[in-house]
Amino acid sequence: MYHPHEIEWTSAKISNLWDYYSKNVAYQDQYFSYQAGKIVLHYIQRYINPDGIYSILDYGCGTGSLLNELLKRAKKDQKCFGLDFSKESVVKVNRKYTKNPKYGKTVWIEKLPSPFINESMDLIISLDVIEHLDDEQLPAMINEIHRILRPCGYLILTTPNKENLEGNKTICPDCGCIFHRYQHMRNWSCLTLREEMEKGGFNTLHIAETNFAMKYQRLIKLFLKFEPKYKKNLIYIGQKSIACTQ
Repeated sequence: MYHPHEIEWTSAKISNLWDYYSKNVAYQDQYFSYQAGKIVLHYIQRYINPDGIYSILDYGCGTGSLLNELLKRAKKDQKCFGLDFSKESVVKVNRKYTKNPKYGKTVWIEKLPSPFINESMDLIISLDVIEHLDDEQLPAMINEIHRILRPCGYLILTTPNKENLEGNKTICPDCGCIFHRYQHMRNWSCLTLREEMEKGGFNTLHIAETNFAMKYQRLIKLFLKFEPKYKKNLIYIGQKSIACTQ
């Protein structure tokens, strides 16, 4: 029966949505890591010290677009890992990269903690994940990242900037379920993101509003010298809090 109502997200519903996106070839270019992963990696180079980075985790890796860029750049003594809550995505990623000597593994988890051991990662990158988390999941993710990141290890986050959540909702014409088409649950600003991460035990090295635009948008900016006033993305770069020598 058709009855307009707001969705109540559950782990099963979230998994169903992202398993569908993962299997649908037409959706692959909708992943933020596909659109901007390469640009984000270039952006962070000026803020992190590459010395001592041996293990890199893509937290919320999706179908592996960022992992692909990480593996291209990885040195011989570096290993790249992934983590995702979509089983379909994890199967796809492991099938794609398992023969790469710089690839560790990608793990599928239904709930935290993950199987990664304490202080096992030097760099954790999580592109457009934290906007998907509810009030219970958010602190759990931050605690998990803090647990598996080594002292002075780096954390990179991106998320939409001051997103209009209502403007990205749609409705199922069959049952009337109203939901954000990409399962976003919260929006962020520089202030709220910085406060949340510092509360979670991270020192902020850099936070900014920016535009990690899709390729055709970058070409418009390059050739027409047009810079949008609205900065669509946020980036956060932090270190696990401890007395660090950078």
